[in-house]
Amino acid sequence: MEDLGIGASYPGIQAIGYAQAIDRARKADFLQAIRSSDDTLYQIRPDGDRVAYTPVVQIAPFEGANAKVLGYDMYSEPTRRAALEQARDSGDAALSAKVVLVQGIASVREQTGTLMYVQVYHRGMLHRTPQERRFALQGYVYGAF
Repeated sequence: MEDLGIGASYPGIQAIGYAQAIDRARKADFLQAIRSSDDTLYQIRPDGDRVAYTPVVQIAPFEGANAKVLGYDMYSEPTRRAALEQARDSGDAALSAKVVLVQGIASVREQTGTLMYVQVYHRGMLHRTPQERRFALQGYVYGAF
């Protein structure tokens, strides 16, 4: 973010990241791929068996409390999930309601904010209808404010 000057121009931005959409059937393969290429300790949090997951796989800046966000499953929390589903199904960016940011959970001081999600589709796949968008969804670029 420092390279882009985002912190100086937009001081309310806590982080910019990418969260990948995966389903239960692909979870083990996803974890194996992440752990073999980047991070042998990567895990999806909170732990548990769910139908779908949207864990954070990239975050910038990757420092301080932001580093603790890696692996957090955005889909596990109802307020975040509602915004993710709105972005996915509408095809437009979606802003969450007020949430406790994971950065705040990971630190001494609770920090509230909001998240903006923009969906990313697999290249070459149709995404004109909600059904096509659900099938083509790859993940989300998001900003934490």
